[in-house]
Amino acid sequence: MKAGIWMVAGLALLAGCAPKESGIGATPPSQATTGSEPSHDATKESAPKDPGQVGTKPADPSHAVSKTTDEPGDTEPATMPGDERSKLFVWSDTDEHALQEAKASGKYVVLKMETTWSPQCKIMNHEAFQDPEYAKLVKDAIFVPIDVETDYGKKMAKKWDTGTVPIMHFLRPDGKEFGFILGYQDVPLLIKKTKRVLAQR
Repeated sequence: MKAGIWMVAGLALLAGCAPKESGIGATPPSQATTGSEPSHDATKESAPKDPGQVGTKPADPSHAVSKTTDEPGDTEPATMPGDERSKLFVWSDTDEHALQEAKASGKYVVLKMETTWSPQCKIMNHEAFQDPEYAKLVKDAIFVPIDVETDYGKKMAKKWDTGTVPIMHFLRPDGKEFGFILGYQDVPLLIKKTKRVLAQR
């Protein structure tokens, strides 16, 4: 009889000391840290490209100069083939040829970097680069029109770290840059900025 009582008491003692079920008192799975959230760096890596990069048309219409469809330049290429280039300016097809001519003549070179689809480039071609006053100011310049989406243009854009068009790089005959003008400029502003650049020549 006593042995039976001691057996029952022992079983009761063991039951009271049994471990709790694993789900009780544990951190709920919904609150546990899973590490599935992307890191800040990963978010950066998946971010879209900057619309301002060369070869990518800007998504923001504020980057474009608004103009009516009947203005000149809507169907004209930005780089202007030889027969469309104004006779008011001196032109060369490559930077190498332009620099050779600059060394021989004492002139300077302007790399005129652009694209065929850019409204700003088109308008500047048909405003500033048809303007006699601007032509007189840059009479000692040899211009090299460069479409940055061609093979040659891509190489030049990389060489001169060109991320936005239009841009004009002003070079001495030794090929060293002494100034640049970035973005669309109307004729009066372009004249003003060009004078500042030429003062560094």
